[in-house]
Amino acid sequence: MPRTHIPTTQQCDTCHGTLAWKPARIDHSGFISGCAACHNNGGAVGLSPGHMLTRRDCATCHSFPDWSLIRFRHTSAAYPGAHRAALSCTSCHTSNTDQVPYPSAANAGTCAGCHAKDFKPAAHPKTVKGLTYTATELANCSGACHVYSDTTQSTITKSLPGPHHRVSDATFHR
Repeated sequence: MPRTHIPTTQQCDTCHGTLAWKPARIDHSGFISGCAACHNNGGAVGLSPGHMLTRRDCATCHSFPDWSLIRFRHTSAAYPGAHRAALSCTSCHTSNTDQVPYPSAANAGTCAGCHAKDFKPAAHPKTVKGLTYTATELANCSGACHVYSDTTQSTITKSLPGPHHRVSDATFHR
């Protein structure tokens, strides 16, 4: 075996054919270590040159045998509506890493982390005298359910119909 060969105690014909060494056939079903233990561009092909930098195991987003198909989905209620679909990774992960550079870093991990620029203060009255909710106050898009008589927020003047922006609502409105 060459020195860059994946460490193994198996016989050559377990992976290699008798007429040619390449391509090798490897049964991944019995492996217990993470993909990167072998797929490190030394023992076996690892991350492609254009792949985002990550320390996560390959199986977090990819699966055998078609590694090119990305199967990761955000299933949490924190990702409402179309955010649960198979989005392009680079639509959020724009820094070439598995981290997200939030446009509104103060609201990272919430709807406002990405959508603060879309926030329409006039549509979110806090008091009858014109004070509005801020994007940070409504960062989780739970909605401005109450309009108060003044800034003490002790008397509700009006309750708004909901749940317009509940992340648990399958028909999440933007």
